Amino acid sequence: MEAHEVLEGVWRLNRDKGLQGLIILAAAFVKLQENNPRAFTELMMRAKDLIKNSNIPINKKSLLKRIDNALRSQKPFRIGSADIEY
Repeated sequence: MEAHEVLEGVWRLNRDKGLQGLIILAAAFVKLQENNPRAFTELMMRAKDLIKNSNIPINKKSLLKRIDNALRSQKPFRIGSADIEY
């Protein structure tokens, strides 16, 4: 939930679709913690679409693969500094 709150403050400044996708991704993991797999899946699919069609400076190929894996396994993952493209 903390990641969602921090990212949302930044998103309000520029309304970037990729950043919105990361926010929704964080919200999806909250739904997973709340044992709500349906909401998790819906939010993950929405996040995937936003991230796929964005210019966010992140390794999108890797992230999209990890999203697909999380959808299958219903398990969270972390995004780290190694995922950022400078």
